[in-house]
Amino acid sequence: MPRERVDYIDGPCLASAIRSGAEWVASKRIHLNEINVFPVPDGDTGTNLTLTLKAAADAIRGLEDRSLGEVSAALSHAVLLGAHGNAGIILAQFIRGFASEVQGTDRLYPKGFVEALRGSVKGAYEAMAEPVEGTVLTVVRESVDEVARLVAAGETDYAKLLERMHASAEESLARTPELLPVLKEAGVVDAGGEGFVDLLEGMLRLIRGEEVEAILDSIPAAAPSAPRVQQRDLKYRYCTEFMLEGPDADVGDLKVKLAGMGGSLVVVGSLGLVRAHIHTNRPEAVQGRRHAGAASGVHPLG
Repeated sequence: MPRERVDYIDGPCLASAIRSGAEWVASKRIHLNEINVFPVPDGDTGTNLTLTLKAAADAIRGLEDRSLGEVSAALSHAVLLGAHGNAGIILAQFIRGFASEVQGTDRLYPKGFVEALRGSVKGAYEAMAEPVEGTVLTVVRESVDEVARLVAAGETDYAKLLERMHASAEESLARTPELLPVLKEAGVVDAGGEGFVDLLEGMLRLIRGEEVEAILDSIPAAAPSAPRVQQRDLKYRYCTEFMLEGPDADVGDLKVKLAGMGGSLVVVGSLGLVRAHIHTNRPEAVQGRRHAGAASGVHPLG
């Protein structure tokens, strides 16, 4: 089916794209869980990405006719509150970065699109205490670089930009086992990276007029208990997540406080509202670092 040309992104366009992408990721969640081996093989990346995107989709329901700024603001807040797991929080930060860059814009044209994407990539890397290549970070960064190249060459059709962004993301995803030995050993690509590819594919299907099954509304808002994995394979035993809200909640301050207390540390948010994810052997000590109103959760990895 011939695809539709897209000259700019506005509120309705962004809302529809997020919803379609989220639905497609949800349809792939079981496979994403099955190939999840990094940072730990706990089989929940697909679930976490789905729940993160479900929060985004739910927040913009009814905003399909609103401005780009209104849709972006709703997305930014929702993904921070609704992010789950390592990959989910990274994706949330990418979406938040994009949303922040387009505030005050009614129509987003390709040059501004590239600037917003680059800001998003920068924010996603900064959220990680120890960024690892061969993960969703690499897939996002390399696909954004391709979009930047095309726009610099004069491309103005978003449909073509998204097609090439998706193709580049697929190519980057295929290379992840060469960058991350644990993936090569398991014979899989990075689950978070594949989830990002699925997100782009869902958006492309919308442009092409292809059907995407609506299943998000049937998915529970809470994640099931994470599968247990072999303790001998783990450096850290507990996945700990919490959110701080209050005048003292600060991303940089919390990242410093949690440094050295575990692995897979991701801290996102802004002054007054911060979300953290960490794998640790001392969840009680991690939660002791909370110094503002907080909600938290801990589950064993092994």
